[in-house]
Amino acid sequence: MAPFQGPSQEELIALLKKTSPQRFQPVTLGRYAPQAVVEFSNGLWTLSPLTINQEKAKAAGKAALKRGESWMPEMEWQFLEKGEPQIAASATSEFIAEIEAMAWTYT
Repeated sequence: MAPFQGPSQEELIALLKKTSPQRFQPVTLGRYAPQAVVEFSNGLWTLSPLTINQEKAKAAGKAALKRGESWMPEMEWQFLEKGEPQIAASATSEFIAEIEAMAWTYT
């Protein structure tokens, strides 16, 4: 499986500017692996970090290997969980301004 590559800061901002909140689909950010997700839900834009539930991933990996199946790091992505939002805003323009101001670590 190829490494994950989410959109750049500029690509995300362009997408936010051209897509209405009601039609926006979640966007996963990151380089090599998913690291965060941008969503619009219940009138609120959020950027939330993603972390792997290591306990579940480790158990699944051990079980796969015990069955004689392969286990690759990307298979842990199914155990990603959202953390508390780093950024949250109700207005699209405010959310974009916060995205523009942040140090981009996802590409």
